[in-house]
Amino acid sequence: MRRICSILLVLLSLFALKAQAEALTNPDPTKTYNIKHTSQLYLTVDGNSLRINQLGEGLQKYTVEIAGTDDEGTTIYNIKTEDGRYVGSDKGYTQVFLTDPADPFAQYTIWESHEDGYAKLWNVGRGAYMGSDQNSPGAGVYSDKNGYDGKHCWAFVEAAEGVVYDALESAIANAEAVLAEAVVGAEPGFYPQAAADALSAAIATAKTFLTSQVQQEVNRASTDLNAAVSTFYTQKIVFLPKEGALYYFFNEYTGCVMALDNNIAKIMSISGDASQKWEIMPVEGSNTVFNLKCGDSFLARKGGWDTSVSTDNTANETKFELEPVDLEQAIYRIKKFNEWGYMATDDTAPGSWIYTNKGTSATSVWQIIEAVEGQVLTIGLEKAIEKAEAAVAEAVIGEGPWNYPQAAKDAYEAAIAAAKGGTYTTQEEVNTASEALAQAGADFAAARIQPWFSPAAGTAYRFSINKYESKYLTAGEADAKASADFEAGNTAQHWTFQEVARNTFILKNGDRVLAHDGSLVTVADAEAPLS
Repeated sequence: MRRICSILLVLLSLFALKAQAEALTNPDPTKTYNIKHTSQLYLTVDGNSLRINQLGEGLQKYTVEIAGTDDEGTTIYNIKTEDGRYVGSDKGYTQVFLTDPADPFAQYTIWESHEDGYAKLWNVGRGAYMGSDQNSPGAGVYSDKNGYDGKHCWAFVEAAEGVVYDALESAIANAEAVLAEAVVGAEPGFYPQAAADALSAAIATAKTFLTSQVQQEVNRASTDLNAAVSTFYTQKIVFLPKEGALYYFFNEYTGCVMALDNNIAKIMSISGDASQKWEIMPVEGSNTVFNLKCGDSFLARKGGWDTSVSTDNTANETKFELEPVDLEQAIYRIKKFNEWGYMATDDTAPGSWIYTNKGTSATSVWQIIEAVEGQVLTIGLEKAIEKAEAAVAEAVIGEGPWNYPQAAKDAYEAAIAAAKGGTYTTQEEVNTASEALAQAGADFAAARIQPWFSPAAGTAYRFSINKYESKYLTAGEADAKASADFEAGNTAQHWTFQEVARNTFILKNGDRVLAHDGSLVTVADAEAPLS
C-alpha cells in the first residue's frame, strides 16, 4: 500500500510540473491576475504607460473580460487594470489605456509561446504582440512586437493577497547553488575564501526578509542578493601575474603576438621587442579585470572598436576582462570591461589591427606566455606544424575534385619535416622557418584540384550569366547578350561546350563561336577563342 501511495505521489508531482509548464491561454474572468514577464518582473501601470517592475511598485492587478470571438472561433479578451482602464495600443508601438472595450486596439487573443509556462498577447487591432525590449526593472512595454523573442511573453498568475516571496526564494536558491558549486582556493579557477564568506553572509541576510511583511523590503533583498552573486563571479581567480613579470599575448590562429605599434594594438610576428611585452595588472576589487600595460602606456579602447593608449588606468576604457578558455594552458579571450566585445583581428597577416568589438572568432583566442629575457619563442612554429600535419592527414590524394596530387603532399611533408628538424638559436631563424612553412601550406592549398564541368557529348545547354537572377545568354545576329526572356526551343539560347582541356572550352551557338568581347564569329576550331 505504501508503495502504491509513493507512485501516486510521484505521478501527481509530474502532473503538477506539466501543468505548471503549460501557458494559461484562457484566463478566468472571475479571477484577478498579476501578469508576469519572462524576466520575472510584472506588468505595471505607470501613469499613462506600461512598464515591467517588481511586485509592489505600482498598479499590477488585472482582470479579463471576454469581448467575443474572431472568425476562427478564437476567444478575444479585454485586459482591465485596477483603475478600470483597458490595456491597448495607440495604433503604433506605444501601449496606452483605452475606455471602449469594443475598440479592436483594446482587444487581445492569447497564444502559447516558445517559452514554457508563458503566453503571447496579440493585439487584434494593431496586429502585433505586447512585449519589452529589455529585462530590467522600469523597462517600457510596447505593442509592436513580433513574438519571436522571450521578452514578448507573459504569464497570467493569480494575484495573491499580501507579500509575495517568489523572487526572493528564487534568488536564495540560485545563490546557494552558485556557492555550492564554487571551489575555494588560491589558484586560477578557484574562489578566495573571503569571497565565499561574503556570499554566504549575503544569503543569510536575504533569508531574514522571508518573514518581512513589506513587499518593497523583500524586493530589495532579492535585488541585493542577485548583486552579491554578480560580485562573487568577479572574484573567481582567472590569472595570477607574477610581480614584475612581463607577458606575451600569443594568438594561435595567426601565429602572431599582440604588439603596440604607434599607440595601436596590432598582431606582429614574434620578435621579442619591448612593444610585444605586457604587464598584466589586476584591477582592485576584481580577480577577472586587468589593466594591460606596455612600457609606460596602458592599452585603452577607443570609440566602439579601435584601440589607443592612456596614462589613466582608473578609466573604464583601460580595463579588460580575461575570460578563460583553457585555464590550464592560460588561454583566454580579452573582453571589454562591462561591455560586449572581444579583442580580435579581421585579418591574419602581421600588422593587422586588433579590434575590440569582435565575437568569439578564431582570432579572439589568446595564450598568455611569460616573457623571459633571451628566450627564443618557438610556440608559433610548433602550432603551425600541428596545423600543417592535420591538413596533410585530412587531405585526400587522387585526381578527382577536391583531391590533392601526390606530389603536392610530398612537398608539404618535406616542408614540415624541415621545420621540425631545424635547430633554432635566434627568433629570426624561427620566424623564417614559420614563413617557409606558411608558404608551403599556401602552395599545398593552391594545388587542390577544383571541380570541373564535363559537358555531355552532343548536348546543348541554356545557362544564366547572373548569379542571383535569370539572365540567359542569347545569341543575336552579331553578338550574344543576356536576356530575361525564356523560350522553350529557342535555339539562340542553346550553347554547346567543346572541351579543349579541363575547364577550358570553345563555346558555340550553332556554327558560330563566342569571342571574348561578346561577338559571335565563324572560325576554325584551331583559331577559336577559349572560354
